[in-house]
Amino acid sequence: MVNDALLIDIGNTRIKVRSGRSEFVFNDFTVFLQWVSTQDPKRIFCADVSGQLESRGTDESVLQDVLLAKVEQGFQGLLLAYKDVARLGVDRWLAMLASLQWQEGQGVVVVDAGTALKIDVIDSDNHHLGGSIGPGLEMSNQSLGSKAAQLKRVELQTDGALGRDTESCISYGVVMSAVALIEQTVLRFCPNGTLLVSGGDRHYIAQHLKTPHRVIDNLVLDGLAVYAKHSIPEGI
Repeated sequence: MVNDALLIDIGNTRIKVRSGRSEFVFNDFTVFLQWVSTQDPKRIFCADVSGQLESRGTDESVLQDVLLAKVEQGFQGLLLAYKDVARLGVDRWLAMLASLQWQEGQGVVVVDAGTALKIDVIDSDNHHLGGSIGPGLEMSNQSLGSKAAQLKRVELQTDGALGRDTESCISYGVVMSAVALIEQTVLRFCPNGTLLVSGGDRHYIAQHLKTPHRVIDNLVLDGLAVYAKHSIPEGI
């Protein structure tokens, strides 16, 4: 049963874990391993986009029996646009798997607003049309601060109005660039579909969207639950 499993999403900056109805977030891999060693799950399913588990996991006894999610063409009827599906990030794939429950016959646009801003489009027949990957809010913010001598990293906050000083101009530019990319993707490729927004910056981006949308806490873990449910042989 999925409820007996530990679901782990090892991202680029944080590690998110779901155990039953509880969720935990870790910023340090060692602390995460210490916590896992105190648990006794029947199974462990993991999405490791960062590669940390593959590089260290074989030496960690607590993770020796982990079942690592791998992208599969046609899983649960989702047909991927990539010719080589192994090159598609497992986090994007799992988020798309989870999004199918909101598929209402008009397609769906999946946004994962984290370290990177990832957008994927699925049509009404569950065909993945493709997607985009761009810098997340903080990455864009830091890039301006590191590449332009007169610009510094700022605390991102905007009410949607044009900036009237350098800091508010940066905030507006960073945030609304992400919002515009999302809304243009919906308009061009899936105008009647359902827009789902997830990831660490989901609430911040969602408040500026004009397009109707749903905010989902963690599509990757939701997708990992789908993967786990349909990957466990009956009777086990």
